[in-house]
Amino acid sequence: SIFKLYKVIIILADEMKTEKLCSQHDVIEYLNMTTSNPQLTNSHPSRNWKEPLVVKLDITVSSLINIDMKAELITALLWVRMTWKNDFLNWDPDNFCGISRVPVILSSLWIPDLFIYEITLKSDAPTNPYLYIFNNGTVFWGQPIRVVSTCIFNLYKFPFDIQTCSWTFSPYFLTTEDLIIEPMFNTSVVTETSIENVQSNAEWNLVGLEVRKQNLTLSYGTWAQVVFEVKVERIPILYVVNLIAPVILLVVVDISSMFIPIEGGERLGFKITIILGFSVLLLVLNDMLPHTSSIPILETGVFCMACMAIMIVSVVESIVISYLMYLSAIQSNVPKWLKIWVLERLASFLYFNITTPQMDQNLTVDSESKNAPWSGQVSVPLFHKVHLQENHLKSTETFLLRQLLSEVLLIRRRLELFQREEDIKSEWKSVAFVLDRLFFILYLIAVLIILITVLTVWMT
Repeated sequence: SIFKLYKVIIILADEMKTEKLCSQHDVIEYLNMTTSNPQLTNSHPSRNWKEPLVVKLDITVSSLINIDMKAELITALLWVRMTWKNDFLNWDPDNFCGISRVPVILSSLWIPDLFIYEITLKSDAPTNPYLYIFNNGTVFWGQPIRVVSTCIFNLYKFPFDIQTCSWTFSPYFLTTEDLIIEPMFNTSVVTETSIENVQSNAEWNLVGLEVRKQNLTLSYGTWAQVVFEVKVERIPILYVVNLIAPVILLVVVDISSMFIPIEGGERLGFKITIILGFSVLLLVLNDMLPHTSSIPILETGVFCMACMAIMIVSVVESIVISYLMYLSAIQSNVPKWLKIWVLERLASFLYFNITTPQMDQNLTVDSESKNAPWSGQVSVPLFHKVHLQENHLKSTETFLLRQLLSEVLLIRRRLELFQREEDIKSEWKSVAFVLDRLFFILYLIAVLIILITVLTVWMT
């Protein structure tokens, strides 16, 4: 019976032992953290001062708040996490009911003095006042940070561009002799975590996040750094609808204006109106983009300025064509060299059919009229009266016929002069038409070359 009683007492004691109550405050008391401890708050958390403290760093991009191209600033919300080893903090979880970690306030421990090199504004995100301590001395701290940092944009392929911005984390004061900062995870893990957790942005997509370690060496020390390079891709639909499509439509309209007749002068005014509209688009685009060393191919590199250039050349061409039409009214003849190079060679090369005007054969005097009594006595020059021999003046019928013949010959001569003027005008018009067709073909070739070049650059 005594043995049974002793066994019951042992069982009750074991049950009381397993039901022991523990709190995190017990651990904090054990670590002597209930009051300010200078050893934990003021000094380096390593027992051996020759060994630098290793800090593991990781970030996750939670949101791309804003990307300001004009000011070249990127605003993002980051989840920053750091871990390091404090040699003065450890305990046995079995002595504290299995407690392996406890949260403590941030001001009760020493923390690394990390900052971001590219940051321009102090983060206004709420500060996390706690950090975790693990039984093996590991300290974990996490904090959401609203980062407003500088970023140099490369706008050469705008609006189909991918921008790369950097966040460089480094201690401000402690060199590599005291503190070494290393990435907690590799690039693939950081990228996957950020893409899964990032909030959508209307204009930008997160492509990836590359992490690397480097050192900054100056004359008075070396500092460890961890660089996170974030790559974001622009969603171009807004710029395609508001900029690229209007530019292409204006070019198409300018090409179509080449079919407007050149005689009336409406073509020149229409082209100038198109150039004014194109200039407005360039002003809008110029207000949107920053002044960087990388020239956007859309604005001033190739596309828009090249289109503007050929539009201006087309206006000059319209002025030249109008001047040629004006010469048809004041110039007596087309120069011989112009006939050879334009009306013969260039027209043949462009498959331009030019019909040479012919005199109306009905206006010539019939050969049989030479047998008439007055055939040898009529003078052909303009405004000269026909003089017949004096022996025919006695007849009234002959006099009437003589007067009638003079009037007919005068009418014929005037018709010949009119026909000659029309032939000269037709030659000048033919020169204008040939040159107009030549420029139209060159215009189409130039537009195709520009489009192919821009598309090739955007796709590579």
